[in-house]
Amino acid sequence: MNLASLLSHDDDRQYDDESDDGEVRAAQQHSEANDEGDTPSPTTTESSSSPIDYFRPGAAHTIDEKKNRHRLSNMRHRKRKNMEIDGLRRRARDLEVKRDQLQAASTSIAASEGPWEELCEIERGKLALAREEQTVLARSVARHEVIIQKFYTNKYPGQGDDDETDAQQQQQHDEEE
Repeated sequence: MNLASLLSHDDDRQYDDESDDGEVRAAQQHSEANDEGDTPSPTTTESSSSPIDYFRPGAAHTIDEKKNRHRLSNMRHRKRKNMEIDGLRRRARDLEVKRDQLQAASTSIAASEGPWEELCEIERGKLALAREEQTVLARSVARHEVIIQKFYTNKYPGQGDDDETDAQQQQQHDEEE
């Protein structure tokens, strides 16, 4: 077989870029060529990357196969990435809708409790002030009792019983009237 017949034989072949049987055809052609004994094995043409391989009979086909495989691989990769991006976009939209629903629910709860919460805070403030006033008054009463007790003990020394002092105070009060 001469070079012109091989080149014309390669030009007659038509391969579908998206078919998977291209590798099967290449293997059949390489086996036919190996039977004749004038072409190297497919492993040497696929593994070598010299410029001379471009002009070998099966090399054009292997280069096309490599380009086709690479192109198909890139297409699958882009398709996978596009599907992933679409899924993420759908998920983002779903999360935005959920966020909006939660914000609406939050504002509706805050709006329904608004005046009651304000009244509750006012009452809590009044209660705190009343408790402070109660403690101040309790301390004041206790101090006044101590002062009164000191006054009576200084004015009437020697009185030991509280019952007797109460009785005497009662008598003095009755006499004044």
